[in-house]
Amino acid sequence: MKRVILTFNLEALQGQATRTMGKRCTGCYLTEQGGYNTVGILTFDDGSDAIARLSGSHTGQDDIMSMADLEQRFLSEVATLKYVRKHTTIPVPEVYHAVSTADNPVGARYMIMQRIPGRPLISQWMRFSAEERRRVVEQLADFQAQLLTLEFPTIGCLTDADGTVGPLGLSCSYPFSLRNANRGPFASSREFLLAHVQAELDLLTNRPADWTEQRQTWAACNGGFEDIPATYAIEWFKLLLDGITALPSDLIDPPESPFVLFHDDFNEGNIIMSSSDPAKVVGIIDWEGSRISPLWDPRRLCSVLNKDVVKDPEEFASLKEMQMDVITDAQLYTGYSKLHLARLLHITDYQHSIQSTRSHLDGLFLQWFDGVSAAGRRVHLEPFIPLKRFIENSSDLTKHEEDENGCPLHT
Repeated sequence: MKRVILTFNLEALQGQATRTMGKRCTGCYLTEQGGYNTVGILTFDDGSDAIARLSGSHTGQDDIMSMADLEQRFLSEVATLKYVRKHTTIPVPEVYHAVSTADNPVGARYMIMQRIPGRPLISQWMRFSAEERRRVVEQLADFQAQLLTLEFPTIGCLTDADGTVGPLGLSCSYPFSLRNANRGPFASSREFLLAHVQAELDLLTNRPADWTEQRQTWAACNGGFEDIPATYAIEWFKLLLDGITALPSDLIDPPESPFVLFHDDFNEGNIIMSSSDPAKVVGIIDWEGSRISPLWDPRRLCSVLNKDVVKDPEEFASLKEMQMDVITDAQLYTGYSKLHLARLLHITDYQHSIQSTRSHLDGLFLQWFDGVSAAGRRVHLEPFIPLKRFIENSSDLTKHEEDENGCPLHT
């Protein structure tokens, strides 16, 4: 933390805080450092305070992201906070001042924002009674339901408080294979899925040396460089591209499945609980990376509930049912797709040609194909039969297994 402090001009930050708030800032006390940001408390001469959140090269993110990417994600978070405050009752901090580039007297991108007093849910959850856990989950489900009612015409990230959607920015919590590819905004789920497939093909065909280097980097998980020859991967993704292209529009984007806003990291570390009423949620923070995604992709729903933190099976099932009842009251088809498109997206957005074994890549597709077939929709899979035949004629399939870290095992 001492090293981090030296990278910031805290005197300049205090000066800006004085001008922004119209009262003298008497101190800045850095309290937390995460993977992307450093957080501090600004104090004022009237006894009030605010939060300063600073980001910069000291976190290491500048080594792997362009300045344009970092600025875009920062500005989108500011826009998202303002939009959510305007259109929902979700308790999010007010942003008083924001500077999106590090070229300023403070020496970092930074925000001055409202401090929400309280404690993170992660420090409280295990102390709650069953009734308190139910109360917390009910509040969080309501907040998620409110987000799901914020519908947009395209897939991407917010660029202003009026709800304008721009290109997708880098996620803070999930793989992002569109780093060097078309990021939209996407007018349809087809465009969205095809962009991911095309990103794989562009890497394989236009930057083969990069693909080779990255595959070698992941050799511990992908079975070795020779497990997926480039020629196999190119043909594989070309056939997948053809299949997605041929899908009927009304099937891939039915009217009941809009594009909605998701928090990128809706977990217990970003949920603030009241100090006086521990089971009351008073803040949802850290909206960096939040995005507009299809309703059929539910991976960014609130992730507080899991069997590691709710040990009793009956209680877990009851809380899960209550959570989904609240969410589906807002959007009945949350997470639903006749074609199981969330699974198809996982095949395309994880850079499996780099990180996975051949049996794992093939197995993911065949599991998806069989799942849609079992649901009685095999007729819609006709465009994907060439890929299925290619896999069956080219591979000796093995059962997909993963190690304790989630890496596909090469068997």
